[in-house]
Parts: sequence; C-alpha cells; structure tokens
Amino acid sequence: MKKLAIIGGAGQMGVLFATYFQNKNYDVVLYDINNDKAISTSKKLGVSSTNNIKKAITHSEIVIVSVPLEKTSDVISQISSLMPKGALLIEISSLKSNVLGVMRDLGRFKVQPLSIHPLIGPGVKNLKGQNLVVIPIKDPDGEIEIAKQLFYDMSIDDMECEKHDEIMSITITLNHLICASLLSIIKDLDIEKLRNLGGPSFQLLLLLCESTLSQEQELYSSIKNMNEYSDKWLDKFDVSYKKLKNMSNTKNLTTVLNIIQKHISTDPYFPKSYKIMYEMFSVLKNSSNRDLVP
Repeated sequence: MKKLAIIGGAGQMGVLFATYFQNKNYDVVLYDINNDKAISTSKKLGVSSTNNIKKAITHSEIVIVSVPLEKTSDVISQISSLMPKGALLIEISSLKSNVLGVMRDLGRFKVQPLSIHPLIGPGVKNLKGQNLVVIPIKDPDGEIEIAKQLFYDMSIDDMECEKHDEIMSITITLNHLICASLLSIIKDLDIEKLRNLGGPSFQLLLLLCESTLSQEQELYSSIKNMNEYSDKWLDKFDVSYKKLKNMSNTKNLTTVLNIIQKHISTDPYFPKSYKIMYEMFSVLKNSSNRDLVP
C-alpha cells in the first residue's frame, strides 16, 4: 500500500484528495497547522494524522501540498529536502507562475514534480469525472502520464503556465468581480422581491453571484492580487462596460450588440444556450429538495 501525505489535509481540498486516495487504497496521512482539526478530520475519514510535518513526509512516496495560495511556494521549499529520493510532490494551487521556480528546483533533491489544478469548487464531493489540468514543469510527457495513472477517472488536459494563469484571470477573477459588482449594487435592495420579479435569466444570475460570494473570499482575493494577468482583463471589462453604457443611440447600441452576438455565436453552445438556461431553471424550480429553491 502506497503512503501518501497531504500537507494542509484538514482543508476542503485536502479532505477531497484524502477521500479520493483513501478510496483507491492509499495509506493517507494528514498534516495541518491546525492539529486539532487534522485529528478530527482524520478520524472522520478513517485515515491517520500527525502534528510533525517531517514525520508526515519522510516515508511518503507521494506528498500533496494543499495550502493557501500565498504559502504554497514556502511550504514546497520547506519540505523538498525532507522528501525521499524519487518521491512525487504534487501541488494543486490555482495559480502557477509563483510556484514554477520552486517546482523546477525539486530536481536537485531527486524529487519528481507534478503541478496540477483541479478545476472545481469547494462544493464538489468527489474528484471522479471532474476536469484537471497539468502544468508541465520539466518533463511534459512524463508528468502527464503520471497524472493519468493517478487520476485515471478524471478528465485530464495540459497547459503551459502562462496560458493557464491568464485563463484563470478570466474564469475566476473576472467572473468573481462581475458577481461581486452586481451584489454590491443591489445589496441594500429587497433581494427577495428582485428575485420574484426577475425572469429566469436574472434568477440564475443572482444564484450564481450569491453562490460565488457565499464561499471564503481569501482565495479569490489572493488570485486577483497575485495573478499578473488580472489587471489586463479587468481593464478590458472596464472599457467594454463604459463603451456600452455611454451608447445613448439605440441603433448604435443594437449594432454593437449584434456584432458581439455574431462573434460569440461560433461557440457550439450558443444556439442552444437559451434552451439550456430554461432547462436549468426548470430543474431548480421543480427540485424535490426545497432547500435549493427559496
């Protein structure tokens, strides 16, 4: 039975990976700076825990670093010299440019690097079937193959560090800013009345925005401030918004919206997006779980 240590094992992602590998018959040990939480989490999951980080990793064949974004590089630097030669270090952070250097440096300790990003939120209960991207460090083919062996029941893609981080500035930072902006505008209004008077598109948008802001905000803030591409796409949003806002001529505004529509229509989902929206709305409205719909 392979031994696997998770640094930051009491956090949401740590628990998710612990469950995933325990179900695959790995001997999982958790380490977390919150030792009490690590102990209770390990008991709940049926795995072991330790308050000694060196003890957690010195005999582990695989070590997963699952700590806050701004601490990832320091933790990797701290543990790399303690790991057995030939061991595999996996980091799962949402941004990669800040960890690329320390991951490349693992070679001098004879430790294999694997940089991955599971494209999921904290609400996911099982990694199976989810999307995962591999960020090559030194040996793209070898690292992708390792990922496919470890995460064989996930959908795996690979992407260069710079491209990954720029896309995250859109799918995470820009998305979060749009949601936060809407909620900031309407926060003092009667939200329930807005929901009841809004159509399906508004109700789904409100649900998306509220779900985004219902989670811990530290990660989103770190991603925004640490991602070098954030300002580029937030500035683009600012320019686009102001351009549309200042179009007082209906004909000109319609022309611009039609141009946007033409460009985005190349997306295969576009022709059926309206139908999909109503199907999603119907599922929510007709759900037998009343907790899903106010």
